[in-house]
Amino acid sequence: MEWIRGKEIGRGSFATIYTAKSTSPSSHLPPLVAVKASESGYSDSLKNEKQVIDQIGSCPQIIRCFGADHSVENGEKFYNLVLEYASGGTLADELKRNGGRLPEFDVQRHTKSVLRGLEFIHAKGFVHCDLKLQNVLVFADGAAKIADGAAKIADFGLAKKAGESDNTL
Repeated sequence: MEWIRGKEIGRGSFATIYTAKSTSPSSHLPPLVAVKASESGYSDSLKNEKQVIDQIGSCPQIIRCFGADHSVENGEKFYNLVLEYASGGTLADELKRNGGRLPEFDVQRHTKSVLRGLEFIHAKGFVHCDLKLQNVLVFADGAAKIADGAAKIADFGLAKKAGESDNTL
């Protein structure tokens, strides 16, 4: 995977999210992606996220993962998760842009997407464990509208198999 880090677009408890551009025309990556980066020593959550997304499989209402790699920047090792870029940001961002209100149609559309995504996740035997507005991504360019909605569930860092207890994070 060949990409160049762009600007910071988000920050979570375990990682920082950046835009990134693919540098290889023959790459399987779209021209613009999101890269979620964490120092290697603090990357357990990102590694769990990749493993869960890989096990869950493809669903139109779940953010796509294109792979992971390592990088060294200023002498620090990073674990990077390369994800689908959501041009509209998070659902929390959309709500803020709209003064704390959304049209009923958008609420219905986003709710339908989230419920379909959760149904898929649960059918695969997983629970998300951190569903909130900041972990639902929206697509301003309409790319996800083809998939019956413009929202996708993201951030599977705390997800686990249903019935498992995990105290490692």
